[in-house]
Amino acid sequence: MEVNENLRCAIFGQNTMRFRWGFDEDEEQCRRMKLGLLQQIVGLRQQGVTQFLAACDYGIGLYAAEQINHLRETDSDLMLFCTTPHEEQATKWASYLRERYFRILEDCTYLDCIDLAEQPDAQLKAYKKIIDRADMILTVFDLNTPAEGCAEDVALVYALGCQKPIINLDPYTLNAEHISIVSQEDSP
Repeated sequence: MEVNENLRCAIFGQNTMRFRWGFDEDEEQCRRMKLGLLQQIVGLRQQGVTQFLAACDYGIGLYAAEQINHLRETDSDLMLFCTTPHEEQATKWASYLRERYFRILEDCTYLDCIDLAEQPDAQLKAYKKIIDRADMILTVFDLNTPAEGCAEDVALVYALGCQKPIINLDPYTLNAEHISIVSQEDSP
């Protein structure tokens, strides 16, 4: 089987506060979800994905970027492209999160920024940029949770409309499934 090299995968997910554990990364379910995310990343790498793209938001973007940078220590072909919504994204974050964030940005392969100053739609633009550059998308969403119209929800709808392969990891069951929009013509 021939492996296609240099595939790009964008990674994003629901806002951390929409998960049952919120900011508590020590909570057992959060640790399990982060392990499930790592397993998906490693699986994609084994399928030829060499470039991962993250919008570096606190939550899934931060978790995935940390994991990818760690994997890059032993995999010289692996690359991490970070897109930040604006230069001062982490200004109001807790100091331990800012340290992690800046370490990710220091260690990533490539960094770009949507805007210098904070703009109302900058986070969504960052998500759209990584989605547009990707060949496939890995998301972490509880698809049973109603959409709230936040940047992450809008980005998921945008990604579905791009008709790229999307793998969604359920944060609670850890089941990974391919998702897509079902058109009216396709529905029974």
